Amino acid sequence: MEQDKLEKKVVVIQEITDKEKQFRLRCDDNRSYSFWKNKQDGSETRAYQDFKSQELKAGSKIGICYKDNDWQNADGKTITSHNILMFDPADDIQYSSENIVHQKQKVRNETPDWEKIAEGKVRHGIVCALIQTGKELQDIKQVLPAYTDLVMNGVFQKSIQDNPDVALPEDADGDEVTVNEVKVDDIPF
Repeated sequence: MEQDKLEKKVVVIQEITDKEKQFRLRCDDNRSYSFWKNKQDGSETRAYQDFKSQELKAGSKIGICYKDNDWQNADGKTITSHNILMFDPADDIQYSSENIVHQKQKVRNETPDWEKIAEGKVRHGIVCALIQTGKELQDIKQVLPAYTDLVMNGVFQKSIQDNPDVALPEDADGDEVTVNEVKVDDIPF
C-alpha cells in the first residue's frame, strides 16, 4: 500500500486501549488502528476531537479515514501502522472496503493512450530539430503536422502537399518530392 494515501472504511470497534498519548483500537477487520490525542503543538488532533464528540466505545460502528505508515523495528522488520486521521458517522461513509478495492481495480484497468504519448514525443523531437535548423515558429506550426504524420504513419499528409506555403522535402535534383516519394532521408533536419 502506498504511503500517504488516505483510506476510508467502516469498522466496528471491538476494543479500545488508552496508551496515555494515543488510543489504540482493535476493530472487526482484525486490524489495530491508532490515533494521537495531541498534535506536536499541544492542541488536540481531529481524530481525538471526533472520538470524544461521538462518544465512541466498544461496539460502535464508525467510518474512519486513516493512513498507513511503514517503519522499521529494532530487528529491521518493516511494520505498518494504521493511523486514524478522523472519524465520520458510519451513515456518512458511502463506501466499503469492497468499493475501495473496486476503485483500485478500475484505476489499474485504465491504461494510458500510448499512441498519444508517442505522438507527443515525436512532435517534441520534430520541434527541437526544426528549431536547431533555424526555422521560425510560424514555419514550424505549418510543417509540424506533416512531419509528425510522416514519422508516425510513414506518409505525408495529402493536405500539406497541396498547401503552397509549406515546402516539402526536395530530392537530390532540387525537385519537391510527392507524397508517395518522400523518404525519411529527404527530411531537411
